[in-house]
Amino acid sequence: MKHKVKRAMCVVFVTLLAVMQMPAAITVWAGETALKVSDIGDANLYSALSTMTKNTSGGLFKEDLEALTSLEFSNADVYDYISATESFQNLAKYCPNITNVCNTYNIKGSAFASFFDEVIQMEKLTNVSISQNLTQSQFDSLCDAKCASTLDQVSFDISESMDVSKSSNMTSLNSFSVDIYNSGVELTGLSSLKCSSVSINNNYITQDVVDGYVKDIDKNITNLYLSLYQYNSSTYTPVKVDVSAFAK
Repeated sequence: MKHKVKRAMCVVFVTLLAVMQMPAAITVWAGETALKVSDIGDANLYSALSTMTKNTSGGLFKEDLEALTSLEFSNADVYDYISATESFQNLAKYCPNITNVCNTYNIKGSAFASFFDEVIQMEKLTNVSISQNLTQSQFDSLCDAKCASTLDQVSFDISESMDVSKSSNMTSLNSFSVDIYNSGVELTGLSSLKCSSVSINNNYITQDVVDGYVKDIDKNITNLYLSLYQYNSSTYTPVKVDVSAFAK
C-alpha cells in the first residue's frame, strides 16, 4: 500500500513539473482574452502595445489594454514600433481608459491622421500633448469630442493660421500651449480660452503679433508664457517687443 501511495505522489509531482515548464507564451489565465494581430490591425502597433502592457505570460490581452491609462510613444522600448506603424485603427476600441497622450513626435506623417482619429474617440482623456501640426478641422474635432469637457491640459503645434474659439467647449481646461514654427501664422479666438495658463511659442514673434494677442487674450488668465525669440537661419534671436499691455 505504501508503494502505491509513493508512486501516485511521484506521478502528481511529475505532472506539476511538466505544467510549470510549459512555455509562458501559451499561458492564458481564466478570464483573459488573447488578442491577435488581426484584432489590432497593424503588426507594429500590436508589438508596441504588447511591450507597453508587459504581460509576463507573453502576447497581448484585452484586459491589459483596458488597464492602460497613458500612451507615451517616444519611450525607447516602443519607439521603433511606433515609428513604423502605418495605422492606429482600433486603438481607442481596445484602450478605452487612456487619460494621457504625449510624446507623439515619432508618429510618421502618413499615419498621424489615423492616430488623431483614435485620440478624439478616447472619452477619458485629461492630457493631450501632440508633437505634430494640427489643422483647423482637427482642432475643432478635438473641441467637439466627448473628452473636451474633461481635458485639463492641451498642447500642440500649428503651421497654418487657426481660430481656437471652439476651445470654450473645454470647460475643465487649466493649461493651453501652442508652438508656431511658420511665419505669417495667426492665432485667433484666444478670448475663448478660460484656462489659467497659456503658453505661446511663436518663432516669428513681432510687435504686431504681440499687440494682437493683447487684444484677444482673456484677462482671467493668470499665467502667460510668450516666447520672445525669432527664428532665422537656424538660430534664435531675442526680439525686443513691448509686452507691458499684458499687465493691464
